[in-house]
Amino acid sequence: MSTRPTVVWFGLDLRLAENPALWAAGGRIAMVAEQVAGQASGGGGKTGLAADHPNAKAVFWNRRYEPAEVSRDQELKTVLRGDGLLAESFNGDPLFEPGTVLNKNGQPFQVFSAFWRTCLGKPEPAPPAGAPRKLPRPRIWPESLAVSDLGLEAAFDWAGGLRATWEPGEAYLRQVGWREFAYHLLFHHPESPHQPLRREFSAFPWQSDPQGLKAWQRGKTGYPLVDAGMRELWHTGWMHNRVRMVAASFLVKHLLTDWREGAAWFWDTLVDADLATNTLGWQWTADCGNWRACRAPGYTDPGKLRPPCSQKQGWSWARATRSRLWIMSRPAAAPWQLWHKEMRRNR
Repeated sequence: MSTRPTVVWFGLDLRLAENPALWAAGGRIAMVAEQVAGQASGGGGKTGLAADHPNAKAVFWNRRYEPAEVSRDQELKTVLRGDGLLAESFNGDPLFEPGTVLNKNGQPFQVFSAFWRTCLGKPEPAPPAGAPRKLPRPRIWPESLAVSDLGLEAAFDWAGGLRATWEPGEAYLRQVGWREFAYHLLFHHPESPHQPLRREFSAFPWQSDPQGLKAWQRGKTGYPLVDAGMRELWHTGWMHNRVRMVAASFLVKHLLTDWREGAAWFWDTLVDADLATNTLGWQWTADCGNWRACRAPGYTDPGKLRPPCSQKQGWSWARATRSRLWIMSRPAAAPWQLWHKEMRRNR
């Protein structure tokens, strides 16, 4: 039996449970490679990922679906296989592999509802596997830190009560479906982070307003709910999903600023930034994705024109103690009233 080791590359996370690449390596693992994604193929083949393991016979990792990572994985497999190594990647993220959920014509879905109905009609994915009971020890331990030294978790378990009582329901499952849809769209349309899926929107006359964009980024638009969310984002790297929609709608529908400006800002500031969901969210808000039944460019779905005043008055988020930390003093004039007057004047 071969004693040559298999390298398992952790490219995005360090999880041991629910890790198909780790399980696929089975008892053949002799070491685990923890490398930053950009370094994987930096030297090419054995001079890159396998450089420190000249006796390795295989390299396994979990796939990613962002355009740059898809190209990187293809190049890496070519180089490693050219060096005589077994190189395989595995699906460790989406419920269904992109490319396996297609319409009756064998084409990718463009509408979420039809996509999700098809997913729900498929056999359920295999239950996630737990962590291996044990892993072989390396002959020489590399220099490292204890996980606790990284300070990744709060001293108090804030999620303990939620974990003990929360049961996912239909609403949660549907959100999982939207995330799944985002990954499939990105896989089939790798240009979507930079180009609208509805090509006619490429000529849409977005306004160039650097001052307005800067005010939005800094939370100084004068709209309390928008500003509260944007200041929370800047200080904490996080914003509630509803406020993300309000802030995005304000930038695109009120300021008429190109959705890509907003997508770039969210990408730079959100700690949970995800290219697939970020792209879907912004194209959805701008009505330029072809999964919406939009009419001509400039048509506004009333459901996504979210006046910050009505959102603030009708939703308890703005009244929450946490949110008050980010709300500045009320402006002398109510900006949303001025906005509605302007809208009526232009009808």
